[in-house]
Amino acid sequence: LKILFQSVGTRFSVNKVAEKLRSAGYSSDKELCSKIIYAAEDCFLLFMVKIWAKSVHKQNVNPKKIYLIDNGLYKAIIPTRDKQEDFGHLLENYIFLHLRRVYNEIFYYVTKDGYEVDFYIPESKTAIQVMAYAHQEDTLERELRGLKGIMQELRIKESMLITLEHDEVIKTELGVIQIVSAANFILNK
Repeated sequence: LKILFQSVGTRFSVNKVAEKLRSAGYSSDKELCSKIIYAAEDCFLLFMVKIWAKSVHKQNVNPKKIYLIDNGLYKAIIPTRDKQEDFGHLLENYIFLHLRRVYNEIFYYVTKDGYEVDFYIPESKTAIQVMAYAHQEDTLERELRGLKGIMQELRIKESMLITLEHDEVIKTELGVIQIVSAANFILNK
């Protein structure tokens, strides 16, 4: 479970978890890891988010993303690493938990160019990226490329980048990208 908790907001596979356990000296196999992961999901300790694809087979065979039921679990189990990196993962987890209260199905999306979009909600055609600090230019550009990619591929006219900092509207040839502070997103959704 500690390995899973360290994977908050990132893609993982059962095979990789089993490999990490074996490399740490534990006897482990894919079947046992799979049972533990699905048991943790069944008791709502964590949630697995699938990739958005029209094919159910593609959804099931691609890596999933992990989110926890409570950010406090992460802080209790994972020793503090880079606080800024942790904060980004915790913010993404918090936004997921908020979205989960509102929407039935939440997916992540990978563009044809390989850029990941944190959340795609098909019932509302909503694409959302989460980034703690929008002033990091290189990271901001990567997040915007992901949003532009999903907007083009799925013909979405509006997407959202949730940050801690500010609100702004970016108009592109594909549509509008709203930069929304997490506080405003939570209070207005």
